[in-house]
Amino acid sequence: RIILGRQEFKTGNFRETIWKQTSDIKVYGKKQGAIEVYYLKEKPEKDEGPFLKEERTLLNVIAEELGRFIRERQADEVLKESESTLWQAQQLAKIGCWEWNLKDGVFNMHDHMRFIYGLKEEEFINIEEVVEKLIHPDDRKYIQNAMKKVSTDGLGEPLTYRIIRPDGEIRWIAATPPEIRRYD
Repeated sequence: RIILGRQEFKTGNFRETIWKQTSDIKVYGKKQGAIEVYYLKEKPEKDEGPFLKEERTLLNVIAEELGRFIRERQADEVLKESESTLWQAQQLAKIGCWEWNLKDGVFNMHDHMRFIYGLKEEEFINIEEVVEKLIHPDDRKYIQNAMKKVSTDGLGEPLTYRIIRPDGEIRWIAATPPEIRRYD
């Protein structure tokens, strides 16, 4: 059987006997539960009572993997909560963010930035499309020069420019200098 917190998972024919082997399930070094194996019938004495050392190793590996799985699930939950908080903060502050990988050219506009620019979530748009379709024509050269400076020199500067959303609304954007990270 597997015991996690107050939950218990066991097979239909499970029953406790005196022939027991157990391994703790730990998450960040703290016991969260245990996995237990019982023989239902008496077996000859081996390495650990009736159990072989290979059975002990297998039980320990399963307990470690369950602990790792629980850690990953908890990390996923924390990440989802953090993303939700970020979304709310961006919405309240009327800000958004984006990433542009200079090495491979991949451009990712986060959800609230898409909202500011009037884009649907499923709409794929690359950096060139943003400049050509959404940046006000009078500001395009200014933005292209700033992009060139970032991609060649790795230097960003605060920018103020206009966008034209797909619905025709013109908005002013104040952009802070991007964080330049090198992964060479």
